[in-house]
Amino acid sequence: MIFNNLNKINHIIFSYPDNIEFAWDEMIKNKETIEKFKITYNNINIYQILNYIKSYNTYIPYIEEELLKNNMPTDLKYIPIVESSLNIKALSPAKAAWIWQFMPETAKEYWLIVDEYIDERYNFYKSTKASIKYFKKLYDRFWDRKLVIASYNRWQTAIAKALEDQNANNFYELKINKETTNYIYKVLAIKYIFQNIEENKPFLKRFFLNKKPKEIIEINWEIKDLKEWAKKNNYDYNFIKENNPWILSDYLYEWNWELIVK
Repeated sequence: MIFNNLNKINHIIFSYPDNIEFAWDEMIKNKETIEKFKITYNNINIYQILNYIKSYNTYIPYIEEELLKNNMPTDLKYIPIVESSLNIKALSPAKAAWIWQFMPETAKEYWLIVDEYIDERYNFYKSTKASIKYFKKLYDRFWDRKLVIASYNRWQTAIAKALEDQNANNFYELKINKETTNYIYKVLAIKYIFQNIEENKPFLKRFFLNKKPKEIIEINWEIKDLKEWAKKNNYDYNFIKENNPWILSDYLYEWNWELIVK
């Protein structure tokens, strides 16, 4: 059975860290912050984590690679785990979508197409690059790593206004909504849980799904009927739709598209 060694796995994954930091920014060690971190850390259960692990290799290595290319802290790779649980069907009541939970307006601001035919929030590669651009903007605006995380969750204008209104200098001086406060601690908890996982990959490797190589082709012409086009070119239509969820219909207007076909 897959959970025969559950107690051993639980001990490995939830080994408590000695030092708590995010992107080289040390968490202030006072009684209140440590207690909040411990509560959050202990409330994440092993079944959730094992579910995240299944999608880890599909998404996280590429995110880390892009962060490194852009000289951004790789700790940011844990944010989509908290945002969406790496669930491809994630859609919030406010219509924030997929891995990075972009709102339609924010997506368009970062050059993602969102219309009746295309929703590039569901294009993992493009939405990841857009998210990194967004992080860069947040880093330019805020000096505190935890404020960057908070503003990703709450809206940067709301965080900036709260800082000004409260004359606060950092996250710990700021009184904000409970959801965003908890969000910060959950990102920290996920980081340390996954660090433990990475250090013990030989024991946990059977839980990881290997990332399969994909064949991507470039298209810069109109496709009036994706079903017919796939059949004509000996592609599996269902595979194309499943692996390109940003295509909302069977129509692609003329543009520069990258299509996963195998």
